[in-house]
Amino acid sequence: MALIGFLSLLSCVFSFSGAWAQELVESFNTPLPVIEEMDPAAFEQATTLYDEIPFGNELLSYSVRLPKEWKKDEKSGQISSSDSHLLAEIARYNGPVGLEARSRFTVDILDLKYQVSAQQWILQHVLANGYNLQGIRVHNTRKVEVLLVTVEKDASYIVRAVAQINGKKMIFAQYAISDTNWATEQGMQAAAINSFALKTDKKEIIEDMLLFQFLDIAEFMYPASWTLRAPPLNSIDRMSAKVSNMNEDQSVNGQMEMDLVSSDVTKSLSDEIENYKSAFSKKGLILGEEIEKRDDFKFNENMEFAFLNVYAATDKESKMVDYEVWIAMMSANGFYYFVTLLTPARNADFFVWSRNTETYRVVVESVKPLEESLVED
Repeated sequence: MALIGFLSLLSCVFSFSGAWAQELVESFNTPLPVIEEMDPAAFEQATTLYDEIPFGNELLSYSVRLPKEWKKDEKSGQISSSDSHLLAEIARYNGPVGLEARSRFTVDILDLKYQVSAQQWILQHVLANGYNLQGIRVHNTRKVEVLLVTVEKDASYIVRAVAQINGKKMIFAQYAISDTNWATEQGMQAAAINSFALKTDKKEIIEDMLLFQFLDIAEFMYPASWTLRAPPLNSIDRMSAKVSNMNEDQSVNGQMEMDLVSSDVTKSLSDEIENYKSAFSKKGLILGEEIEKRDDFKFNENMEFAFLNVYAATDKESKMVDYEVWIAMMSANGFYYFVTLLTPARNADFFVWSRNTETYRVVVESVKPLEESLVED
């Protein structure tokens, strides 16, 4: 009950921001507005190509085309490229001075601390800064494009931006236009953002990972920043391990549990699934309706079958508190694998939910059956 108690407190603290987050989550179904594209030849003729390698770091290298009359601010990017968990500007290009606020293009970076998708990160960014999200295009889990409305010193800007994860860094490129100029400049804005490209593309897991094995039957990876607990092994028929997302005060932000069950000790798969779901009641949870089925996880190729469902859940003692339970079920070499995540719901604390669910993805995709020797013996 300690875990449920802490998560209850956490959800209450974030109840107001949770409603706001839910609206933003729903707004992520809003596509980018349709904008008449510039003729490619006309765009190229009207722009200058910039090829940059900030700090000599290939992970930060990019190319972009911007209007010919724009100038690069040579004073921008005078920062250290060392560890930073705050957005830091590494390049700025300014449009001509006029009666309205100047248009600008900027590139910012930050060092990511934990697993997160580009879509989750941009929503966190919007939430933290109070921006108005107008539309989104998800290219993949590592790249997202958005249209935002921001306010700076009483001036409103329409910002088209792309956020892309490269290695363990977030690259955030923004083209900002005064709202009074957007009607005439939106085509150039869209084309310029579409021309922005990273010259090096590196995919890697953000956090340091550790390996855990169930004898020589199965293994999975988990973040070094999470805490592992595994009970003594009395039988290979049922084995389990638990990893928790802990705060500095040792309170829990989320929890994953891995259970391996031999098919020899189960009546049927359907019975085992129902028993597994009903076990949440002992943890103080009421498992509610299915929220979604996820088909975007990449399970190990040696799994005989695999699926993943997400359920709403509430605390028995406080039905006002929202959670989610993610259940992945797999099978290989005579064992059923159950991998669950208990997390505050996305509309309770989107920040914690983002970290937990994206870390869960990495853990689930790392689950791997090993040699059959022990089982066959």
